Amino acid sequence: MSNHYVMKVYDYFNENQLWDDIYVDIATDRNNETYFIFESWNDIESFVKNVKSVLELEEDTKDYEIERILDGTFVFSDEYTTCNDCNGVIRTSPDSYHWQPNFYIGDGFIVCGDCFREEMDYQEAYLEDKINNPKSAVNGLLSEVDIEHLGFTKIDEEYEDGWYHVNDNPEVIYNNLKDRFEEVLFYVNNVEQFRINFIVFVRGEIKGD
Repeated sequence: MSNHYVMKVYDYFNENQLWDDIYVDIATDRNNETYFIFESWNDIESFVKNVKSVLELEEDTKDYEIERILDGTFVFSDEYTTCNDCNGVIRTSPDSYHWQPNFYIGDGFIVCGDCFREEMDYQEAYLEDKINNPKSAVNGLLSEVDIEHLGFTKIDEEYEDGWYHVNDNPEVIYNNLKDRFEEVLFYVNNVEQFRINFIVFVRGEIKGD
């Protein structure tokens, strides 16, 4: 929060104990862009009213003008939240057909993709739910290189499921592999409007007698 006006508003909210009355979380993303995360339009209305007061703005100042003055963006908590580790902004809802989540939800917490990739415990817990589970796939948090560094080998085939008359079934694929490999891991490598593509990694080949 390097913006002088943001700091002034922040201090005003602290001095007047307004945080309990107005739900707003102020945080930055990986590009150091500031977001004001609100619960409802009523919170925005109350926040804007206080900003006009503390910054001595004209009553008819528009919301977009206040966003510009604060050098930030007004968003809602059903689309954005903050990381429990670094307090950085996390987008939790899709903004394009190719969007994939870049966050990890654990037992009562959520962390951004950067914090997730820095903490092996998060990665192990995440993969524990994915390995040998044809109903759940890695999607967005780890790269193919990350998976290979963990000792997995990619099967040289891409699968598809969607509206183009190709419906590869992960359960069928898993059943064909589970007797040959100790661990099978599904990985979504492409998301489009009408289809997804996925690949499969395996680890621990089972040797025959």
